Amino acid sequence: FGVIGSSVTGVVRILVKGFLWLLGKSGPESSNTPQMDDETQEDIEDAMQRELEYPDSPIMQALFEGMVFAIIIAMIIAIIYMIRTYVKTFNKTKKLGSDYIEYISPDDENVRADKDVSKVKTKEPREVRSVRKLYKKHILKGTGGKAPDETVLPSVLTTENITADSELSEKITAVYEKARYSREQITKEEKDNYLNNGYELTDLVGISYLEKEYEEYLKGKKAKYKVNKDYTLSKIEEEEKGNDLVLSIDIDIQQKVDEILKDKIKLGKKYGNTEYFKDSYALVSNPLSGEIIAIGGARLNDDDTFSDISLNTINKSYTIGSAVKGATIGVGYKYNLITPGAYVNDSCVKLYFVPEKCSFKRLGKVNDLTALANSSNYYQYMIAIKLTGNTYKPNMKLNATIKHFDIYRSMLASFGLGVKTEIDLPGEQKGIIGKTVADDLLLNLAIGQYDTYTPVEVLQYINSVASGKRMALSLMKEIKNKDKVILKNEINVLNDVDLNLESLERIREGMRLVLSEGTGKFYVPKGLDFAGKTGTSESFLDTNNDGKVDTATISSTFTGFYPSEDPKFSLVVITPNVSHKEGKTDAFYFGASKITKDIVTFLKDNY
Repeated sequence: FGVIGSSVTGVVRILVKGFLWLLGKSGPESSNTPQMDDETQEDIEDAMQRELEYPDSPIMQALFEGMVFAIIIAMIIAIIYMIRTYVKTFNKTKKLGSDYIEYISPDDENVRADKDVSKVKTKEPREVRSVRKLYKKHILKGTGGKAPDETVLPSVLTTENITADSELSEKITAVYEKARYSREQITKEEKDNYLNNGYELTDLVGISYLEKEYEEYLKGKKAKYKVNKDYTLSKIEEEEKGNDLVLSIDIDIQQKVDEILKDKIKLGKKYGNTEYFKDSYALVSNPLSGEIIAIGGARLNDDDTFSDISLNTINKSYTIGSAVKGATIGVGYKYNLITPGAYVNDSCVKLYFVPEKCSFKRLGKVNDLTALANSSNYYQYMIAIKLTGNTYKPNMKLNATIKHFDIYRSMLASFGLGVKTEIDLPGEQKGIIGKTVADDLLLNLAIGQYDTYTPVEVLQYINSVASGKRMALSLMKEIKNKDKVILKNEINVLNDVDLNLESLERIREGMRLVLSEGTGKFYVPKGLDFAGKTGTSESFLDTNNDGKVDTATISSTFTGFYPSEDPKFSLVVITPNVSHKEGKTDAFYFGASKITKDIVTFLKDNY
């Protein structure tokens, strides 16, 4: 500040001198002006010079310094504002996380981009805006001014609220759809690929998720014309409508899942320590085929409305705690680190320079089955310690290496954790794999407190437990052209679980005990033949948006399948940040339990 202040002060003084000099030179000379001799003129110039230098004026010095300080502060504020504006604008063009879906509202500013592809929103042409506004006007007229449900497709809205004429409805919807997507952009590589495959620049293409994945089946075929000698056109080939994509989603289950999620999030806000709880996810699938039956995600906004965040299930990840133990215990089976059925006393582990690690309570004697049923951390710690070639002693060093972490992650990956599920939704991201190698982190990995996993990864994991095979997840049931099936979803086995059948059956039996007598006995209706695993994990939030996590929260997870033999349904429920440890009470909202019980009850009563 001193250097800058001195520099600016010098510049200001020079400017003032120059300005006064110009004033003295700018007036026209008058013949009536008295003439001064050289000595008198020199005296006056010396006096002016002394005045300009202000050698002994503390008031002027203070004024100069105040002005310089104000200029410096203004410059700093301007620079900070420019940087903040740039970062904010840049982040908007690079956001990942959910689809941009518009049904009615043309003013949604959410723009999403594929990884490493920046999209810039262009100004919307007036005619496009007019089409969208006109469509909205007629839809609202048909609904009596009530905003339609977000999940209703434009084709259905058109038929129900504008015209029942199927041909006219199809044309209206097509015009609206073209206007709806007119602002979206594709990459140069995608453009070149489309042009090389017979597309024209004016063609409408799927730009994200299912529409992009199945573009080649949905695009249809244009009519072909012959130009006659008299320059008239003769149609030589009829146009063909695009095929229909039939989803594996059961609309009744989907709507019920969405309803339950919203209801239980609102209920949770009545409990203590839930100020950071606003999101919940629930997924239902066929564990023997990988077909997704329902995929739900809801977020409670500050204005008490809800946002659909279901697409976060493919690219937002969480620690899932003990829910992962159905896979990590597999390390013990594969490498003969445990004896099935043999009991050990549940206790605590104390490594060198690491706080004591225990189960959530002392569980007494446990074996491989009851360790799963009652979620023994100690049992998993012993597997990890033996994997490093050590026998446990208090305050010991394990000298864990990346090799030990890789063994665990290889087992987890064979179930579908830590790898992409190959779901038919472009843009899937896998969870975060920790890079630090340390003794205590190996133990954390064994109990689901280190790496993070997306909800769809957790779904693939529980399906792998149920079937013994890791299968790609899918939302496509079939693609049809009228009554003709063009493409049918086939089971895509990615790999077999890296365990023998005997070990897999021990895991399934342990998961059955979770629901009948263990930590999940209140998660499903009593007496239901269900297998699953609960999980509670510590997570962290940045509550003041300064880029640094500052609050430790608690997240809760459940995953399972039923019936335990020849299962029809698998289920994943995740409630991030459902509680925290800084509250005035020990209140804990069991959101995952309540969501699970309501969904399972609905499935039991209706399917």
